[in-house]
Amino acid sequence: MTRKLILFVALVALFIIWGCGEKAVESETDTSDSSGDSDSDHTNDSDSDSPDTSDTGDTSDGSDDSESDNIVDGPSNFGCEEPIEGGGTRSGYHTFFLDICGDSYNVQTNPWGGATQTITAGGENVFVVDSLEPPDYSFSEVVSYPSVYKGKNQGGDGTTNSGMPIQVSDIQSVETGFSHNGAEMYFYGNATYDVYFTNSSTYNSGQPDRYLMVWLYTLQLNPITDQGYSCGGEDPKYTSACSGAGSLEIGGVEFYRFVGTNGSRPVISYLPVDYLPTFEFDLNEFIQDAVAQEFLTDDMYLQSIQAGFELIRDADGATAYGFYADVQ
Repeated sequence: MTRKLILFVALVALFIIWGCGEKAVESETDTSDSSGDSDSDHTNDSDSDSPDTSDTGDTSDGSDDSESDNIVDGPSNFGCEEPIEGGGTRSGYHTFFLDICGDSYNVQTNPWGGATQTITAGGENVFVVDSLEPPDYSFSEVVSYPSVYKGKNQGGDGTTNSGMPIQVSDIQSVETGFSHNGAEMYFYGNATYDVYFTNSSTYNSGQPDRYLMVWLYTLQLNPITDQGYSCGGEDPKYTSACSGAGSLEIGGVEFYRFVGTNGSRPVISYLPVDYLPTFEFDLNEFIQDAVAQEFLTDDMYLQSIQAGFELIRDADGATAYGFYADVQ
């Protein structure tokens, strides 16, 4: 009898231990599945436009990743990890006022060549061309220059604390960067800086006295030059314009000079040998080269630094990921 009782107790104990062990395995499996769903939701929330977690101010991991929706994407944010404030979506002519990493910038839609377009500024990117339709009469001409800028544009809208106007002789550095998807999209037009210089410190609106441009991408668009347009086999090979003004190296990249006039206003353009989807550099190196070329003078004034797209067509989705300019 005693042996039977001992055997019975042993069987009961074994059954209990087995049951607890099975439950532990199920619990571990459930925890793993839950973690997987959480990561998946994390990814979906991060990719979606849902603001739920960021609106609640939740400090959980989910909230942190959700807040990243408002951060300029990937390596193109130039180290800025703050949301872009301001912006919106507009058609026609409009100026957006943005705060990027605590600094004041404007985005101009600027469909000066008759384009019908819609631009979204702010959010994940500095601005996006949602749609662009050139006028019926235009197929190969620039119809718009949506751009972000610091300083003052031709319409007279200016930014605060830009460090401009500043006389060329007083410039110590102009650290800047521009990131875009031109080469990835392959739209007709270019991605370029447009930098304004004037003879006087006073500049309210209208054309500047001199333009300096730094192109990072172009398709079916040539820089202004007085040397002609029969040099398609020469560097940079993606343009048929003739340089005739030599080249220089800045930031480890070779650039070719092109000099011409836009109406009555002289223009110097710098084109790299290859496309540059993202480029950080000291703009003052180009400015000082333009002085050495006797295109600019030390007593002229820097008024505006702009970066954007001179658009011809097929540019829906053209995106300026990131931009900054620091004038010292």
